[in-house]
Amino acid sequence: MARLHPFAAPVALLVALVALAASTLHLGRPIQAVRALKMWRHSWLSREVLMFTLFANATAAYSATLWITLPASFNLALHLASLPKLSAVLALAIEGVNVVLPPYSVAFLGGLTVPCGIGGVGASARLYLAPGRPAWNSPFTVVEFYLTAALLGSAGANVLSQASPLTQSATIYAGVATILAAGVGIVWLARSAAHERRGTYNLLFTVLSNLVMLRALFLGAGLLRIPFAQSRWTAFPVALLLLAGEFLSRYLFFVSVVPSNIATEYLSMEAA
Repeated sequence: MARLHPFAAPVALLVALVALAASTLHLGRPIQAVRALKMWRHSWLSREVLMFTLFANATAAYSATLWITLPASFNLALHLASLPKLSAVLALAIEGVNVVLPPYSVAFLGGLTVPCGIGGVGASARLYLAPGRPAWNSPFTVVEFYLTAALLGSAGANVLSQASPLTQSATIYAGVATILAAGVGIVWLARSAAHERRGTYNLLFTVLSNLVMLRALFLGAGLLRIPFAQSRWTAFPVALLLLAGEFLSRYLFFVSVVPSNIATEYLSMEAA
């Protein structure tokens, strides 16, 4: 696999480390992230840090195995003992250190990253299901987080795999699902009985309408270019377009939410 996708291992490791670092940004004191793990039974924030920690470690282990390409019969200790020069030792270290790993163990490490990643994304989304932010407090938030992961993950895999038909199809399906989910979510906001959700809808189609159109443009342009992206270098602009669209989506997610007026809700309850 390392021979087919030489950049897959370091990219996977980089993504894992970025995800781990991002998961600590919700903490008041990120430097004390280790302490947050103690509350994993009760806190979604702790679960997020835990899952992304496991994801980073699993990805690091899997990335390392992708570079183990020497024959199983190769004995590293004997080979090092026979090397007369330090430069040869350094060259061997750069090429990769061999250990005997059966194929199923490598596949296990790769498979282990999947549930850890899924759990981390789910925990991140669950943090935003706050009653004080009605536009966030819905299953659409969880769906959007997973669709972003699927869209950008498949787009990145499309670059690393030299635009294989499988990854191209995955990106198209994820993009279409993203469009459908966004459409259903907008209708839900517009028809909601909660004025905060209708306020979010109004913001998206008045003050923020230009950004909404730009996000749709990035997403549509990226999806339309997929059939013409037949190599790593032509797939890279597609990934950038989709990435820009999802960044705009996250920005709109945060700036368009209308919080509940706690005092108003309290007074209405007292009046009742």
